Amino acid sequence: MDDLARTRERFHRAGVAWHPAFDLLGLEAPDFVDAFLDFSRSAAAGSALTPKDRQLIQVALAVATTHLDRDGAAVHIREAARLGATRAELVHVCQFSTLLGIHTMPLALSVLVEEAERAGHALDEEVSEEGTRAGERFVAHRGVLPEDLEPLLRLDPGFLDAYRTLSRTVVSAGVLEPKLVELIIVALDVSSTHLFAPGARLHVRNALAAGATISELMEVIKLTSALGISGTALGVRLVDEAFAGG
Repeated sequence: MDDLARTRERFHRAGVAWHPAFDLLGLEAPDFVDAFLDFSRSAAAGSALTPKDRQLIQVALAVATTHLDRDGAAVHIREAARLGATRAELVHVCQFSTLLGIHTMPLALSVLVEEAERAGHALDEEVSEEGTRAGERFVAHRGVLPEDLEPLLRLDPGFLDAYRTLSRTVVSAGVLEPKLVELIIVALDVSSTHLFAPGARLHVRNALAAGATISELMEVIKLTSALGISGTALGVRLVDEAFAGG
């Protein structure tokens, strides 16, 4: 068995996914691969999450619209399936990425309202009956209307209703248990490619209310810390292409 095969076997024994780019990194930078293995083993060594749930969370992180790590997603989807994840569970996990799009609104709405008022545009101060009903429906289905989405009650209650329906469909699909749903959303919100603090706080609160433990939440947070390997993987493959045949 050569050095690369032995390194791959060590990853397998540690339960750490072998990213395709490690075939290059294992030859070019073996010390880095060893260090990353130790780091990943620390991030994935907890026992609070089941191995399958851990893989489902990593699938969500890989396919997130802020990340789009095709190779990593393929690795974690295969591993999740090996551990017993169903097709329905994996399809459900992929749907969470769509919800990240709404996070443009907290930034955009505050800027729009402030700059419109500064420019002298009159915005409705009172919430219409349609807006009031839209807000009530949102709270009934999601428990709370985030403060940073409240301007939609005045500006576009129809859009808020459409988002409520979309998010309710994803969050309440009934494929994954509510606690795991919240843990997945926490992972997406705290990931280095998103860093959405208001959502992270809301969904940590929801996860705790759904029965999540501090240990489970810490494992979720640690899993997100390994996302940086995707940039390294992309870079070394491009380096390899640039020097191919040189």
